Amino acid sequence: MIFSKFIINIIYLIMLFQDNKIVKERVYEIYYDKIKSLSYLESKIKNISNSYNYILNNINQPISEDLLNQSYYLMTCELLERNIVDEILRIYYKNIDVAPHSLAALLHLYITNNITKNNIEFAFLISNYVMLKKNRWFLMPYEYCHRITKKLLKVMIYLVWLEYFMILN
Repeated sequence: MIFSKFIINIIYLIMLFQDNKIVKERVYEIYYDKIKSLSYLESKIKNISNSYNYILNNINQPISEDLLNQSYYLMTCELLERNIVDEILRIYYKNIDVAPHSLAALLHLYITNNITKNNIEFAFLISNYVMLKKNRWFLMPYEYCHRITKKLLKVMIYLVWLEYFMILN
């Protein structure tokens, strides 16, 4: 797959972003199923890989309840709550004409604040789905600026919410 190198990098950076210690080559081996996933972290990486592959294999499909539930299930072995799926779809379709980065930030904020299991991983997955759907490139939490990235995400999310409420009024 053309995006494999970037998916491996995103997964590796998300793991670092969450202060998980893993070597990038190990993520590569897990992604390509060259080794058995033995630890909890390795199984988590394998599930995230499967979810990213599912989303990217369905990039030309419209975002839907099935797409969200399947991708989340591959990541966590659980289904999303119905009200969360409905709200993600509502936010997406209500703001479909907004700039891709703003829409991705809105969804990222909602997911991180309303989903408890694997919220950061799923937020990046859906944000990247939106970016690719709108012909933009992946969002990545770069390792050399994790603290800054975390602060910027909070500021960006605040600004998007401010913009969102200004549109409503």
